[in-house]
Amino acid sequence: MRADAPTPQEAGQAAPLALLCQALEAVTLPTLVHQGGPVLYANDAMRRLLGRDDAALQALPFYGWADAAQQAQ
Repeated sequence: MRADAPTPQEAGQAAPLALLCQALEAVTLPTLVHQGGPVLYANDAMRRLLGRDDAALQALPFYGWADAAQQAQ
C-alpha cells in the first residue's frame, strides 16, 4: 500500500473504491473500471497499454479509447 493512500476511516464513502483500486494495482492484466459511463479507474497496465494518464482516461466514456470502427460494434 502506498504511504499516501488514505485509510478506510479517512476515505469515508470512498473506502470501497479505494480498496478496489489498491487490489487492481496488483493485477498484471490491463483493467478498466466503469459503470457504463466515464472511466472510474484504470490500473497501471491499462494506462501503459493506452499511453494515457488517469486524468485523460477519466475524461473519456468507457469506450472512448477505442477507434470509431470498434465503437460501432
